[in-house]
Amino acid sequence: MTTTNWLIATDLDGTLLDDSYPYLDAARVVDEIQQNHPSTVALASSKTLTEMLELAQCAGHRPFLIFENGGGVSWPQGVLRQPGERRVNGYEVTLLGGDIADVLSALIQARAQHGFQFERFSELSDQRIADITHLPLDNVAPARQRLTSEPVLWQDTPERQQTFVEAMAAANLTVTQGGRFLHVGRGANKARAVKYLRRKICYERGERPRVLACGDAPNDLEMINSADLALLFPGRDGRYLHATDNKHAHAPKAGPSHWLQGVQHIFAIA
Repeated sequence: MTTTNWLIATDLDGTLLDDSYPYLDAARVVDEIQQNHPSTVALASSKTLTEMLELAQCAGHRPFLIFENGGGVSWPQGVLRQPGERRVNGYEVTLLGGDIADVLSALIQARAQHGFQFERFSELSDQRIADITHLPLDNVAPARQRLTSEPVLWQDTPERQQTFVEAMAAANLTVTQGGRFLHVGRGANKARAVKYLRRKICYERGERPRVLACGDAPNDLEMINSADLALLFPGRDGRYLHATDNKHAHAPKAGPSHWLQGVQHIFAIA
């Protein structure tokens, strides 16, 4: 089996993808990296498994998947000996977070008890989701197929947001700030999911890959800080995340070509 020296954990929106959602171009550069470097790419996103499979199945060298901000992980069938909890479209799937029903119940209860002003993703119309996320309308249905977490469109004050975080913590749930939404789930995050996949690779292949993390938003920060190296992309306000060390480079903007150039640059100097 080919030795994997790198595990590249990359965010999608605002990192590998720009607002035009160039899935085919993204799949092409993921293939190029995996063909020309000893590496495994893990796409790490707040997107659902259904959404991510659509992109992954465009690639010749199928990437690993970290979906719903680390609430679940998935890998191509046959790549690792151990199976997942279930199998979906040629991918092994394991949930690391809780069940979506528990999250929805806690959100409904918190709003009733505290009067928080927010809208759950599942409450938004297809057109509203498309307007907020810039997703094509045809892509909204897959975005609704959530297994383990729920995005929330916060409409209350910043001060009340902290009270909301505390209310979710009392229900054993965590709140993660994404690019547009707050993401509510049961303790899972991208960093933990990357560590889970790294351990599986170590166990199966007898080698510990270095981790390169790519991201732009606060929900990427733990993953970036726990990685060996990082490639940072500007957020929607043009600012970069403040990482805790100097093991990072900066890409000028999001999109497949900038992602590819940034990763190749890091490989050249690492």
